[in-house]
Amino acid sequence: AAQPAAQPAAQPAAQPVTAVQDARAPEPTSNASVAAQMGLWSESDGSTVETAGAPSQHVSEKPVERISEGTPEEQARKWIESVTGESLEGDFQSALKSGNTLCKLLNCIKPGTVKKINRAGMPFMEMENVAAYIEGCKALGVRQNELFLTIDLYERKDMRQVVLNIHALGRVAQTIPSFQGPILGVKETGPNRRNFTKEQLEAGRNVPTKITLGSYGGATQSGHRDTSRNIVKGPF
Repeated sequence: AAQPAAQPAAQPAAQPVTAVQDARAPEPTSNASVAAQMGLWSESDGSTVETAGAPSQHVSEKPVERISEGTPEEQARKWIESVTGESLEGDFQSALKSGNTLCKLLNCIKPGTVKKINRAGMPFMEMENVAAYIEGCKALGVRQNELFLTIDLYERKDMRQVVLNIHALGRVAQTIPSFQGPILGVKETGPNRRNFTKEQLEAGRNVPTKITLGSYGGATQSGHRDTSRNIVKGPF
């Protein structure tokens, strides 16, 4: 008997070809490349370029030291040492008596405030230094009632006034742009001028005051009387 012809093996169905996405992670972008895309960085020379609408880059400055711990005398002593860079030897009066350190303090705050500083040793020359310091405080803007007399320091007559003067100088020093030293005391206040237009002044004159509010029906005596202790009599 004739054998049946062998059937060819069935071929598997062709699978549809699909696009394979590249799953590779994107290459990291450097900070310089990001900045170059924003228009802030030039990769050719590494210079910073500011363009319209782009934020400018600023380096944060070191915070200024604020001296606020200890007694007023301890604060004044630490502030003088921080500004001048010199350590005060002995008690507060003895360290400042010659006026030499005080004059250096003024020149550290604003160079050239005291033109001549005498050497310590001769009493009359030391008192000249103290007088020159007082005049320098006046020139910088320390108020008259915050100054002291030469004998207040030299003869220890009123050291509290001397400490008050140092704190006043620390306040005034904050208003001098060239001084970037430590902070002592509160900042000196300045004028706050307001400029109003004619229309604003006219509108302000038409605003009713608290005295005239009653005629507009806005202010009454009701609610301003204490009725918590009123005796209410009822039927018995």
